[in-house]
Amino acid sequence: MPSRWLELFRTTSLRLALLYAGLFGISALVLFAVIYWAADNSLAGQIDASLDAERAALEAQAGSRDAAAVAAAVAERLRAGDRFRYLVVDASGSVAAGNLPDGTKPRAGYHDVEFPAPAAAGNSDSDGEPRVFRALGQSLSGGGFLVVAQDAHELDELRELIIRSFAWGAGATLLLALLGGGAMSAGVLRRVEAINRASERIISGDLARRLPTRSRPGGGDEFDRLAANLNVMLDRIERLVEGLRQVSTDIAHDLRTPLGRLRRTLEAAREAVPGELGPEHGAIIDRAIAEADALQATFSALLRIAQIEAGAARRGFATVDLSAVLEAVLEVYGPAAEEKQQVLAGRIPPGIEVAGDRALLTQMVANLVENAIRHAPAGTRMALALEPSSAPGSCGPQVTVQDNGPGIPPHERANVFRRFYRLDTSRGSPGNGLGLALVAAVADLHGVGIRIEDNDPCGLSVTLAFPPVPDTEGRAIERE
Repeated sequence: MPSRWLELFRTTSLRLALLYAGLFGISALVLFAVIYWAADNSLAGQIDASLDAERAALEAQAGSRDAAAVAAAVAERLRAGDRFRYLVVDASGSVAAGNLPDGTKPRAGYHDVEFPAPAAAGNSDSDGEPRVFRALGQSLSGGGFLVVAQDAHELDELRELIIRSFAWGAGATLLLALLGGGAMSAGVLRRVEAINRASERIISGDLARRLPTRSRPGGGDEFDRLAANLNVMLDRIERLVEGLRQVSTDIAHDLRTPLGRLRRTLEAAREAVPGELGPEHGAIIDRAIAEADALQATFSALLRIAQIEAGAARRGFATVDLSAVLEAVLEVYGPAAEEKQQVLAGRIPPGIEVAGDRALLTQMVANLVENAIRHAPAGTRMALALEPSSAPGSCGPQVTVQDNGPGIPPHERANVFRRFYRLDTSRGSPGNGLGLALVAAVADLHGVGIRIEDNDPCGLSVTLAFPPVPDTEGRAIERE
């Protein structure tokens, strides 16, 4: 079953439609029972009244309730071609008169008697099916018994007509209820899907996106009113976020300028009178210049993260050769690992592509590799691996950075991607605590999932799970 039909069956509107269809079906069943009972009792009452009248007429014609006299009256009526059927049994149990089939057992009161098809063969409308007769039995004087019966074919036809009418009516009603519920649910589902698509764009960083509304006189329906209220809330959130982002950007820009001037002043002071400065003064100035450089790098990283989180780079996404990106990172950081007496190996199949920004993807992978090199001791073995999608169309490729170094404690792994967060064991090493925050920002921009795990038997494994590459029709594919 297509996924769209599955979504349709999950909608609340269709469930309500099915609920009301079920309630209506139960109501129709109760109505059918009442109509069936009333019609059946009415026609059965008419037949019973006719049988009682015929019994009384027989007794009146016979002049008594004697079995012989009643049998004579019955024989006379049969010769005249009467529409009733009779059975007269004398005191010995022998049939004295009548045209009911052999084997008919006399029984007092009103009751139904079913005869096999041959019993109805004399009827012109016989269809070969067993026929049901409505009968009235009464004891006669002297131990005899009288049974008067009438064909209940009309009663059977009425019952069948009521049942067929109900079946067709109930079937048509349920079908219309399902079709109406499906149409109503499809309309609601379209509205909800439009809101979901807009919400996904907003979540991905497009804060200018708004929930769709339909322009209608009088303000529209409840979906339009809900969307309008949410859009007002989104307007306010966008202004607040833009204001906060602008303040952060302005601070970073405004501080970069005096930091640049401070650095140039320190360099000028170091070069102005080199002979008059002692070794300790020169070292102090060098440390001050290094601190100024670190502050400038910090503000540059903050600006870069703000630009990434703004989502502007998404508009320039293109198909990127991820294999080539990882090869470039491996080529650049391989010598750096060797300088620290570490080993950086690669397992990169060619031709794996993803959608994104090449420069940002390069920086994301490079930051992970650089972080591993910086915090791992000499002798550490590291690996940069790329795995293609195991099921085309369901998931994208995965990039893994592994090492057998000290790793990260499990309770700290959720914090390492926060800005300026550093482990206690890393506070003495160079860095500003923004490298992994930038990794998280780039990953979020590209829809990449990050997973941190232990690298058995020791060390750390960081996995970047990429989404599939969409084709021109919007379907998810992987190009290899």
